[in-house]
Amino acid sequence: MRLAKYFSITALLLGLGFFISREQPQYLIFDGNIFGTTYHIKIRSTCQDTGLHDKIKAELAKVNAAMSMFEEDSEVSRINQAPAGKELVLSKDMSFLLQRAATVFRQSGGAFDPTIAPLVNLWGFGPDGAGKMPIREEINRALHHVGFDKLRFDKEFKTLHKTDDNLALDLSALAKGYGVDKVASLLAGEGYGDYIVEIGGEVRAAGSRDARGTPWTLGLNAPEKGSRNILALDISGMAAATSGDYRNYRVDKNGKHYAHIISPQTGLPVRSSLASVTVFAKLCVDADAYATALMAMGNKKALDFADRHNIAAIFLTYDAAGGFARSYSAAIQKILKE
Repeated sequence: MRLAKYFSITALLLGLGFFISREQPQYLIFDGNIFGTTYHIKIRSTCQDTGLHDKIKAELAKVNAAMSMFEEDSEVSRINQAPAGKELVLSKDMSFLLQRAATVFRQSGGAFDPTIAPLVNLWGFGPDGAGKMPIREEINRALHHVGFDKLRFDKEFKTLHKTDDNLALDLSALAKGYGVDKVASLLAGEGYGDYIVEIGGEVRAAGSRDARGTPWTLGLNAPEKGSRNILALDISGMAAATSGDYRNYRVDKNGKHYAHIISPQTGLPVRSSLASVTVFAKLCVDADAYATALMAMGNKKALDFADRHNIAAIFLTYDAAGGFARSYSAAIQKILKE
């Protein structure tokens, strides 16, 4: 990965730009809606694969049917509705996803915890979201039912059972990234080697955008004072995901904003100088999970964690003047110098 020489890093991933080379190669372009957001897929190919979009939509529908809390008959909903002690056989997709979640939960000391659903709902961000701001007593009650270590798996993560009737999973910090990975795997299986896939800001790219081998380029920007600064970042062979506090939030009667990122440890929306985190990884599901974990930690702990675990991350923090400051993990600095 490298930056175009005439740019400097000025911001975090808030949007995705597709930059087309002068020779205008042939592309297959697919767009649609999934997971409550949009997806955009661009494939360098001269063939007209009329059935490919249907295959992509079917793959995304499969992920949604497993991961969505908003679907009553989804696999995650069946897990959430199951009583404590009932053994559940996991699909291959759910088994893989929860193994990845267990790793990030353990590494982050619980900063990333997919069993946060009771708190997400309490703060009004889930399918059963409340219409009013919760009080401390309600938050404490919800916290009693949060904890990934209250799930019990067999050694191969093929089955699980809950130790708490009210424990519930929220996989929203994984589903988009996993959807990106599943589409990328589908395209590779269909013989396509040059593509970029984006779902709700989470992205993964492979190959090149033209016959000269020009890498796919990601547009990064931030809402800085006076203008939107844009830079070009080569992302071929990489995935990227962003977590931030600026898009999804609630406002109380006093005008105070509460971000949708809830701390599994305090039960409160995360409040820190950290505005957003962008993580780069081979798998988009990992980038998605780590971005959420880092955002939940706050700026100082997040940077230390990223360096300790060799995570490539770019951090955007609020400064005293109302603008943004940037910082980079050691891993992303090394990549940018290549």
